[in-house]
Amino acid sequence: MLYPMPTNDPQDELRKLDARNQKQREALQKKQEKIREKHEGAEAAAQEHGREVVKEELQAEVKRKSEDTRFRKERKQRDAEVAEMKRRKKEEADRMKADQEKKEKELQEKMAYMRELGNQNRVMMLKERKKNEAQNTKLRLKAEAEREAIVEKSQADMQERAELRRIENASRKARGEADVREKQMIQSLRDEARAKQSQLQAKERAEAGNQQQSLRNERARIEMMPEPTRTQLLRAFEMKERSETDKITAKYRKLSNDIEVETQKAVTKVEQDAKRKRDDAVQEENRKKTEAEAQLRQAKHMAEKKEWTKKQDAVEMEKQILSGEVPLGD
Repeated sequence: MLYPMPTNDPQDELRKLDARNQKQREALQKKQEKIREKHEGAEAAAQEHGREVVKEELQAEVKRKSEDTRFRKERKQRDAEVAEMKRRKKEEADRMKADQEKKEKELQEKMAYMRELGNQNRVMMLKERKKNEAQNTKLRLKAEAEREAIVEKSQADMQERAELRRIENASRKARGEADVREKQMIQSLRDEARAKQSQLQAKERAEAGNQQQSLRNERARIEMMPEPTRTQLLRAFEMKERSETDKITAKYRKLSNDIEVETQKAVTKVEQDAKRKRDDAVQEENRKKTEAEAQLRQAKHMAEKKEWTKKQDAVEMEKQILSGEVPLGD
């Protein structure tokens, strides 16, 4: 049970009570003085009045004592209430202090826990950031390595295709030049053979004409001879005429055949040389293509090896970031 807190200090109440009693006594004294002054001449009346005054004083004293007793009782009760109130206030203050200390302790513990939790969160966040940055760095470096490898392989393919086109064009040109030279030389040999044949035919005609003229002259001389010599000589002349004609024909036929044989030999040689040049061009083309393909394989192998090395470097970079050897970026 809580008692109402008094509104005034007990000492003030006591002083106020004494002041009221003092005022009552003063009022009573003044009243007595007025009575004495009024009834000074009447002794009986004065005595009566004195008795009344004494009676009133006794009553006032009884009343005052009763009020003093009541006041002391009330004051004792108020003092007890004040003491109880102070005790309760002290208990409340002690309880509040204990609660405050408990709250402060709990707050300190909570703050320490929050700091520890914050530190753990920062460590976890830093760890997670390291993990993310390490993985992103590894993926970025691997992607760069793959892109570079693709570019290098693509460039190697382009270079190979360009080299193959150049090789094929050079081979085609060499074969074309061999074909053209072959045709030109064969045509030249054919023209030269035809010219020789024409010259040979002209010689044959001239020689045959001279022979015919000689034979005609000889026949004319024989025709002028008498018989039977003429007949005998003509028979022998005709045999000679056929023989001489056949000799000229055979001679120039052989010379013509020799021209054809020599021409064909020359043509065959030209064809063989042209074929050899074409074969050499094809072999050179195949050799250079093989070299170009080998260079392409080497370039791609180097690109793949470079890609593998960079990917290994990416994995190593991931490890260094996670271990803290490489600081995190801003």
